[in-house]
Amino acid sequence: MTTATSSNVDSGASQDADVSTKTNSGLRSFFNVRLLSCTIIWVFIWLCVVDLTLKTTKPLHAVKMGGYTPRDRNGMAIKNERLALPWTNPDVLTIGSSLSQASFSCADALVANRPAPTLGHEVYSYGRCDYLQSKLSEISGKKHSLLDMSIGGCMASDAYYLLTNTVKTRPQIKTVIFAVAPRDFVATDASKDPEKSPVGAFLKKKSLDIWSDQKTSAQEKFEAGLASVWHFFDIKADYQHLSQLLTCQILKRNPDLYTATNIDPELLGAENRVEFMSVPISAGEVLPNDLKNKEAAIYRGFYNPFSVERMNLQFGFLEKSLEFCRQNNIAAVVIDMPLSKLNRAQMDPQMQGLYLPKLAETCSKYGVHLVELEENTNFVDNDFRDSCHMVGTGGKKLIDIVASSIAKDDALVKRLK
Repeated sequence: MTTATSSNVDSGASQDADVSTKTNSGLRSFFNVRLLSCTIIWVFIWLCVVDLTLKTTKPLHAVKMGGYTPRDRNGMAIKNERLALPWTNPDVLTIGSSLSQASFSCADALVANRPAPTLGHEVYSYGRCDYLQSKLSEISGKKHSLLDMSIGGCMASDAYYLLTNTVKTRPQIKTVIFAVAPRDFVATDASKDPEKSPVGAFLKKKSLDIWSDQKTSAQEKFEAGLASVWHFFDIKADYQHLSQLLTCQILKRNPDLYTATNIDPELLGAENRVEFMSVPISAGEVLPNDLKNKEAAIYRGFYNPFSVERMNLQFGFLEKSLEFCRQNNIAAVVIDMPLSKLNRAQMDPQMQGLYLPKLAETCSKYGVHLVELEENTNFVDNDFRDSCHMVGTGGKKLIDIVASSIAKDDALVKRLK
């Protein structure tokens, strides 16, 4: 009896071992054969590899598309990614347009005795102003950390969105410096609905607000979610645009019927060609007068026709920004950026008569320190690369004057400490 029982036990154990072996063998077979031979799995793996490659190498850095800035070179996207890093902890924030971008980056290069940054990605993504940061530290006797969120083409409404988004992420910010210019309030190429501007749409897309906004459609929410996990989906429009321009360039065709009938083909070709590994252009190079005149003509188009309604709308956003600072106990400074005589000559006289008084009135209303430099005679033609963007000498003058002005405001200095 004992022998029979033992035999049965051994037999049962052997059967369990056989079952376990078969199960393990079946699992290995599934993973080694069925799973790895599944087309969907391999497609997924391939997409992940391609996506990671595009995200890390950023191939569009080496491509210049006239009149178009791809996502890989979008300063706003790069600066927001930097803002999310845990070691980015600024207490001073600067917000402005390409005018402050060029001034700050070129001034830092001049002071550090290094070559000026190149136009495009280097200027747009710089995001600092070490010289201004050091001057503020001298004034307050405290070490500061400055973050520059200036964006090319920034309107006053865009500055408000950038301000609220940045402070939401980094609530330790105690000082905000707004670098403004007339174009920020009157630009004719700006979106009529500020929320649909490139800045407003981008920040909304990257925030959780898109999920709670009742105006957002289900498709927009789905695409925003997909873009957050799939890099190529987020930047696919850049590659579509690149493909279109290359095809038109090779076939010598206009991209659409409008340009075919309304735009000089030579002008289209000059402004919309695709260039690979183009020769970098220094932001510290002062252009000859004929090129400065051509660039100034572009600003004439930004300034005219002048709309009082558009100006009032944007000044309303400046007030919202200053009110936001007041409610959050943030010290605010406004710099009226210097402009050359050539640039100011493009402005509508009515706009010139309204802009500065309205800016002064708004700053006075909120008790904000204003540094008026638009017509400051310390700046000469050679301080400007074109009619409004400054090179290193102009940028350094700007920061020195701003620092000197702040140092004379005892209440502001006290808040910096």
